[in-house]
Amino acid sequence: MFALLVSAALAAPIVHGERLEWAVSWMGIDAGSAWSTTSESGPAWIFEAGARSAGWLVSLYPIDDLLRSEWTAGLGSARYFTRFREGRFQQDQDNRFGADAVVVSRTQLRDEVWQPSESRYAAAPGVEDPVSAFYRIREEAGPVGERTRWTVWTGKNAIPMIVHTAAAEAYAGQAALRVEVLADHDTDDVEPKLTVWLTDDAARVPLAAVLHTRAGAVKATLVERTVGG
Repeated sequence: MFALLVSAALAAPIVHGERLEWAVSWMGIDAGSAWSTTSESGPAWIFEAGARSAGWLVSLYPIDDLLRSEWTAGLGSARYFTRFREGRFQQDQDNRFGADAVVVSRTQLRDEVWQPSESRYAAAPGVEDPVSAFYRIREEAGPVGERTRWTVWTGKNAIPMIVHTAAAEAYAGQAALRVEVLADHDTDDVEPKLTVWLTDDAARVPLAAVLHTRAGAVKATLVERTVGG
């Protein structure tokens, strides 16, 4: 999904009140904008993210997505809400990660009628949702050559992934780390699903991210980072 890009924060500790704003492009064409924020809620963190299509794209394929993650360090995601408004695909989904099961409540627009459903899946202790996974990348990236493995929730499955700090290289004139997120196969010959460039300092600010899809690369480039509030 378009908004999953917004969907990456701890080698620098997570900072309350951080806001990241992104310009999003598809195959080099302006596609819209995205944002993400952090806030504390007791021992947990709330990550929110959203994305909108560019004005020229609204008449062809309007996008207005919202994601919300409730996450605790060491425990993973507790709840993950998604509101997708992407062309004719319109769906709300509430994922609750319990000790006994993952319960997913969905409401989707079909034939002009909102249709609810609920599914139960096997428990997935410590699983990350796509937004919390993005923040965890910032915590665990580095040193170069290091690989870590964890699972990410897709909405129906917990998929094992590899996070590989592939190289130290300059990005937009800044010292950066290139981090690749790959499917966890037994071979190293796999294509990355997501590439993130983080500043090579304590803050691990995400400068850019590229989501590799069958329809081409979707890129998010950081426009502004603010902290406060």
